[in-house]
Amino acid sequence: MQALTDKPLLKHNSDTLEVVRREYDLHKPGRIEESVDRLDEWVKAQPHFNKKDYSREYLENFIIHAKGSVERAKGYIEKLCAYKTYGPQHFVYSTKPIDMNLENIHFFPLPRLTKEYHRVYFLRNSTQKDYTPEIMLEYSLKHNYALGAKVILDYRKTDLSYFVTAIKYAEYRNALMPFWKGYATSFKSIHIITTSKIVDLLVAACSQFINPKTFGRIYVHANIEELYDHIDKDLMPSDYGGKEKSTEELNDAWNVELSTDEYMEYIKDMFQATIDPLLKPMDKFDDLFTGMQGTFRSLAID
Repeated sequence: MQALTDKPLLKHNSDTLEVVRREYDLHKPGRIEESVDRLDEWVKAQPHFNKKDYSREYLENFIIHAKGSVERAKGYIEKLCAYKTYGPQHFVYSTKPIDMNLENIHFFPLPRLTKEYHRVYFLRNSTQKDYTPEIMLEYSLKHNYALGAKVILDYRKTDLSYFVTAIKYAEYRNALMPFWKGYATSFKSIHIITTSKIVDLLVAACSQFINPKTFGRIYVHANIEELYDHIDKDLMPSDYGGKEKSTEELNDAWNVELSTDEYMEYIKDMFQATIDPLLKPMDKFDDLFTGMQGTFRSLAID
């Protein structure tokens, strides 16, 4: 990859490619090409992979997520394939147009990177439903190039008591594991906006399945103004005081982008990037499913 191609809804700083590669010592002539070649050769040599024809851009993004380590990138790809195999309900392909505004759930990345070259992801959930973002994360692996992610969770209109009284923590953890381990997202900070005291219980519950480093990056804000101590206000949607389009406009635009024939065919192909269970059964992935016996299919804790 010689240059980044911006998308209308996903832009980069002019020097993003150079800065990100330099951060992981991949800026030297031929270094990134050699790393992608090694990862591509390894993928093609795996007899248990049902998909072996990943684009070079996709493979490079895994190397970036792995902070320059080809060996770590191999593990991430295999884990994601394992999740797609043994947790297929989180990777459902539909021929119907995608609606990311499911019952007042808005989820999308903001168009511009932060000055630290981080991508900001925005979620506003004003319903009593869980949400897993695999469709959007596949898009990010294809088009986003950054040094990590910052996440904003606006729960001011969410009844958080639902998540404490009704949610099954094991199922919630199962749903989030592809997000943490499969897509290998490096979370620089997670910002929860709410005045509900119940958020303390939710944050405490997260400590059971989030590593201590990431857990220490969770912040709870009572209002938007507190958020701006961490994230540039100008990057935000206009209804949050920023200079981007409103959340409704951005969400509608993402609905269109993720529902094109081209992208829906892409998602269909990527969700079939699974593992042949006869060649590598689930018990070979104990590090992924430890504490999750019963798997994604049936585990529930009331």
